[in-house]
Amino acid sequence: MTIEAWNILLSSVILVLTTAGGLWLKYVVDQQSKSKDTAIQALEGVVKFKDAHIALRVTLPLQ
Repeated sequence: MTIEAWNILLSSVILVLTTAGGLWLKYVVDQQSKSKDTAIQALEGVVKFKDAHIALRVTLPLQ
């Protein structure tokens, strides 16, 4: 093979690997974003529960 042919072949391989790596990275970032959103929703639920608990204790007479 000539140097030009090797150059084209290696450039093609680099292009394919870069594209595959970019797609994989996008997949990983999307999964992390979904996990983050789930964690935020869970923590919002805890905050609402604590707020309700505090409101209930405020309305009850002290013993």
